[in-house]
Parts: sequence; structure tokens; C-alpha cells
Amino acid sequence: MEREPGTVRRIQPFSSAYRRIRTMQKFIIASAIVLLSSASASAAPDYPWCQRTTVTGGTPDCSFTSFNQCQASISGVGGDCVRNPWMAYGAYQDESTPKPRRVR
Repeated sequence: MEREPGTVRRIQPFSSAYRRIRTMQKFIIASAIVLLSSASASAAPDYPWCQRTTVTGGTPDCSFTSFNQCQASISGVGGDCVRNPWMAYGAYQDESTPKPRRVR
């Protein structure tokens, strides 16, 4: 089948080429959604306290700035509050721990 230069070959719906293109389009869209959702999750700030409950399926919810805030959240639901395991060691200081003073 000869074509004129500059003409576009039309792909018929339900042909194998059409199905491959549609599959690739779906894959690209799904990949973009996953990448965008993971980028927004990683942009969330790190908080020092996490709750683990059966409500969260055992997955830690690290959105608490204090132990008391975490305890208030799990009251009545059950679970426990733990330090955020993903925070770098020593990157966070408790409100009760005074910051070291600089000496000149």
C-alpha cells in the first residue's frame, strides 16, 4: 500500500495496533497518577509522633506534633503512639528539651 508523502495512516478501531496504543495511553496515565500522588505524599511535613491503630490498618499515621495530641487522637479507638521512625535521629527536639545556647 503506497501512500503520498505527508499523509497519515489511519488506525482502525479494534485493530491490534489500536489496542496497543490504547494500552500504552492507559499505562502512561496510570504512571502519571502514581508519580503525582507519591510526590504530594512525600511533600507532607515530618511530624515526630505517629499513631498505630486498627483503624489505620496498623499503618502509622505520623501527623502529630506532640505525644499528648497523639494520645487524644487514639482515645476511644485504641492503639499506641510511637516516635516517627522515618525522622532522622536527633533532627527533632522535644518542646521540653531546651535548645543549646551558642557561646561567643
